[in-house]
Amino acid sequence: SGFVVLASSLALAVWWYFQTVFYYDRYLLGFNDFGHFTQRIANTANGNGFLLETPVLPAFWDHFNPALVLLVPLWSVFESVHVVFVLQAVSLAASGWLAYRLALACELSQASSACVGMAFLLQPTLGQMNLAYTYGWHPVTFAIPILLIALIGLRKGQVALSGVAVLLAMTVEEGVFVVVGCFAASCAIQILILRYFGDQTQGDKAGEGKKISQESQNGGKSGQCYGLGLNVWLAIFIASAGGFVLVY
Repeated sequence: SGFVVLASSLALAVWWYFQTVFYYDRYLLGFNDFGHFTQRIANTANGNGFLLETPVLPAFWDHFNPALVLLVPLWSVFESVHVVFVLQAVSLAASGWLAYRLALACELSQASSACVGMAFLLQPTLGQMNLAYTYGWHPVTFAIPILLIALIGLRKGQVALSGVAVLLAMTVEEGVFVVVGCFAASCAIQILILRYFGDQTQGDKAGEGKKISQESQNGGKSGQCYGLGLNVWLAIFIASAGGFVLVY
């Protein structure tokens, strides 16, 4: 099952790369977004300012993406737009494999996890991000696999890994602040629901009463979600909201 997801991911990575090349060779990709994000990397590699698109605009005039500086060494070596074409194709395709791994971390069977991975790969919204209505490459695609890694880390109790992944994803595009903030809020709400309604009894189909467990299904400890307490999730929510306001 895992082999099918891996093989499909590799095949789609190749397809998405050549799809982009086809459009690029025929002048069907617009300067936005592919062009002006790539221009910032090229300018930085050539010593023309830090992630500047032009001298008359600040570095993050439209999007907050300091992580682009990580691509400068690659650009310095290859100096080709194919660098970002390959990276985007790999990022999108790797997301299917990571969705499969996340499903396994959620204790689904291999067959069910493979279905999750394949469904993730085949959803139209993922494939359409490759060309994005001729906008082409956008740094936000890198956030998809990074956030999936963060979720896998949470499921496995590797909080440090998740934290590093989230911080990296936030430097890709400011919208990630919103995603993380909403996720943190949902975890806090889950803890509150279990805290205040966990002792209530509901009847099942047979008419027998059963208690809703006070333990979070994700966290495994009372009053926690993914191993983190209410105050931590609230702090993450506040920090994400504040960070978005600061960078947007």
